[in-house]
Amino acid sequence: MALLFIDGFDAKDTAKKWPTFGGTTSATTRFSSGSSVNMFNDGCFTQRYFTAASTIIVGFAHRQDSNSGANNSAFFMMQGDNGATLHMNLRLSGTQLQLFRGSTMVATANGLILPATWNYLEISATVDSTVGVCTVRCNNSTVISFSGNTRNGGTNTTIDAIGLNGQFQGGNTYYDDLYICNASGATNNTFLGDVRIQTLLPNGAGSSTQLAPTGSGTNYLNANEVPDSTATYNSSSTVGQRDTYAMGDLLAGTGNIFAVQQTMGAFKSDSGAASMKNAQKSGATVSYGATRSLGTSPAVYTDVFETNPATGSAYTASDVNALEGGAEVA
Repeated sequence: MALLFIDGFDAKDTAKKWPTFGGTTSATTRFSSGSSVNMFNDGCFTQRYFTAASTIIVGFAHRQDSNSGANNSAFFMMQGDNGATLHMNLRLSGTQLQLFRGSTMVATANGLILPATWNYLEISATVDSTVGVCTVRCNNSTVISFSGNTRNGGTNTTIDAIGLNGQFQGGNTYYDDLYICNASGATNNTFLGDVRIQTLLPNGAGSSTQLAPTGSGTNYLNANEVPDSTATYNSSSTVGQRDTYAMGDLLAGTGNIFAVQQTMGAFKSDSGAASMKNAQKSGATVSYGATRSLGTSPAVYTDVFETNPATGSAYTASDVNALEGGAEVA
């Protein structure tokens, strides 16, 4: 697998998907719909962990309300040693985009980041003390190419976390449409370009309705709330029982589809072991994500499907529009 994680922030569940979340949900978005996240000052640190890799590629939409003066903090960070070592990071000084290794500036690009303007930034880094490389792109164009020392100390020469932050003097900082890849696998192992992440919600019953809804509720309606409410849910204690739901359609004109990420919110309501897994039905094929052991606190679990399990090929828009998403007791 090369695509590790995506987040369009439209489900308003960032506090559950990101172990450290210091921002707020915002209606300021690139396409005037859905949600973004706002890191409204230099204390709004947000962090996401993933499987360590020597090369990590990240893309995200970024908007800064104001960028007057020098901003002394990084707004994007690539970290190692379980997020403890700051390697490559991006900062702003006026309209200048700055690339840092730790606290040492190593490259700049001028006149890029205008206030109150959305840009799509991408950064790829390979950590090494002598032959490291780091490339930064803005709106599909390469603006920084750095080679040399990309390792800011630490123990490992891998990246296993990213961080988003607000700016010291910049006011509101918004993020949207984020992806994380590594360089392994046959696809999604380099820059994906300016992408849009669409969040599709259940909009009807699927072919399997085996979980019990709370009260007199309807199964798919218990699973399509934004933000999710734990007051309404579907449950079962029987291994193998499954709910799948018809899902909303992609926007007309959607182009290449890099992957589908399925998200399950789940918790256990009694003592003892309990597990669930994401279930996706494409045609007659039911495929599963990893089995997750549940705790008593509501949590969110994501699985990335880079190809359609029913065909082994990349998803088409019609494939996605016909999918059923859900969960199964494991």
